[in-house]
Amino acid sequence: MYVLGSVEVLQDWFPEALGKVPMRVLGAIILGLLFLIVFVGIKYITRVALLFLFGVMLAVISIY
Repeated sequence: MYVLGSVEVLQDWFPEALGKVPMRVLGAIILGLLFLIVFVGIKYITRVALLFLFGVMLAVISIY
């Protein structure tokens, strides 16, 4: 629903550029961009996950 809403907003803001492009195509492009953002973000999170684990373990150990 959010992707469809963003497609409608883009078509309203840029009617001469995006008015003739079907909504399904624009929706697929936006979903692809969101997938890339999430995939890249997860890659960076998994790289520093061990550091976060040590920080959490240190916090738990410092309670006792």
